[in-house]
Amino acid sequence: MLNLYSNPIISGYNEVNLLNVTPATANSLINDFIKLGILREITREGDTGCLVFMNT
Repeated sequence: MLNLYSNPIISGYNEVNLLNVTPATANSLINDFIKLGILREITREGDTGCLVFMNT
């Protein structure tokens, strides 16, 4: 999570590499963060879409 402060715009692909997890695990985590309001989608391109960290 600390990585989001230094890199607030992410993609699922970046998180797979950063966290060393499977794409399904990264996607699940991203979806949970979206539901919690921690991340917000800024593009609609599926797995390669970009997300922004909402520091509120």
